[in-house]
Amino acid sequence: MPRPRPNDRDGRSQYGRRKPPQAATDEERRFLYGRLKSGSRLAVEMTDGSRTLGVIRAFSEETIELQTDDQSGLLLHKSQIRYIEELD
Repeated sequence: MPRPRPNDRDGRSQYGRRKPPQAATDEERRFLYGRLKSGSRLAVEMTDGSRTLGVIRAFSEETIELQTDDQSGLLLHKSQIRYIEELD
């Protein structure tokens, strides 16, 4: 019977199989929660090229609610967001 190998640096388990990648790192939730608490202004670019400026009021698994200058509760779907940039 072969001896099991110790963990390699390339992500292989002791039996030589690769470990599956980590599915969720929770970084997105931490980023959004930090911006929510700080009240900093954000620029949100959508996949269609439009850009919205505002402050996060709330967020969930699939949506982000922004407070903009002209709209009080703009609901954006995360699947339609290209990136979020902090302005302050």
